[in-house]
Amino acid sequence: MRLSLPKQLKIYMEERYGIHARFLYLENAIFRNMDHIKQIYIAPPQNGVCEVIVVYEREDAGLKPDNGHYLSIDLGLHNLMTCYDSENGASFILGRKYLSLCHYYHKEIARVQSQWYSQQTGQGIRYPKTSGHIRRLHRKKRQAVKDYLHKIIRYIVEYCREKEITSVILTSEKESETEKRKWIDTDGR
Repeated sequence: MRLSLPKQLKIYMEERYGIHARFLYLENAIFRNMDHIKQIYIAPPQNGVCEVIVVYEREDAGLKPDNGHYLSIDLGLHNLMTCYDSENGASFILGRKYLSLCHYYHKEIARVQSQWYSQQTGQGIRYPKTSGHIRRLHRKKRQAVKDYLHKIIRYIVEYCREKEITSVILTSEKESETEKRKWIDTDGR
């Protein structure tokens, strides 16, 4: 696919990044059928990499019929998820590592912040800025938590495929309390 570049963008790319191009060529299997593409967003290059975001339409896979086999997931405070399989009565707990992961990064961030801020206040700086080390720790924590949550979700999806579970019921503590209140209100007790 060939995209023409506006004159101002050509000038900007030449001055800023040293790119001398009249057109932008995109080659990918997704560009073979242009009917389903709705939007293309091209982000300016950062660290020598240009990001292309393509929004396209796909046919919906559709819902599978209910086979009466459910997986109930209860979100908790100490364990991220407690899962219950309705067919065989098996229950398993996921997400114990989540709390230890968060605890480790919070402790490390607090330690580095304490050192950094004591150094800054010792030099007479009233409002110290966050250091690059602290920002990197926050980014590493975000990435580690995101990675762990993706792995848990992937495990649940594979479990549901393997056991042919078509419905997943998700509850949390707040929803449970709300449901209890509704039950109390409707029952009159």
